Amino acid sequence: MEARSYAEALEQALGDDDWHRCRPSGFSDCVADGLSESVWRRILVIAGHRAWPMMLQGGVGTGKTYTAAAMLSIWRACGLPAIWTTWPELRSDILQARRQKGGVQKHTRDGKAFVRTESFYWKALADRRTLVAIDDFGIGKADEETLPMLHKILSEHAGPLVMTSNLTPEQMVEGRCIDQRIADRIKGGAIIEMNGESRRKGRRYRVEV
Repeated sequence: MEARSYAEALEQALGDDDWHRCRPSGFSDCVADGLSESVWRRILVIAGHRAWPMMLQGGVGTGKTYTAAAMLSIWRACGLPAIWTTWPELRSDILQARRQKGGVQKHTRDGKAFVRTESFYWKALADRRTLVAIDDFGIGKADEETLPMLHKILSEHAGPLVMTSNLTPEQMVEGRCIDQRIADRIKGGAIIEMNGESRRKGRRYRVEV
């Protein structure tokens, strides 16, 4: 069932087994109620106009990963394919797959084995129906191996591409995480700025010694 409101989107995300499988470790610390409904409305507009790539950009703990994961679960709930990865994982998988035959052996959180090949990722990016979500985009300095990979991701994706990052495209260029051509492709899509304090809530204990 397609979510018609922010509340329905969160409900679907929390009930999606695939969402629970793909979300990063420690993600349960995020507080769902603290996310702004205006973000949800903005995403609906952008998705409707197909302004891809979409980057969710903001400080640590502002709900970027949660929002991207909610989008992914809703996409799947509508019967459409989607994959979740992080930039460090994607980079590692592709480089490792190039150096060994048969792809990269991986395991789900419940222990089920599967294989990721380089062609798996490029086919997903080339599919107009597949949502590809890349968390923590722009981590680390680009080198002669990763820069062409980044160019290919941003120039050849045919379908929905959602990325999250703590950095703006300008900051990524300054930090040599990407180059100006990649930054221009990101800015040619849609950037949603997610500001505010961290929504991760832990517990504080006082111990008398």
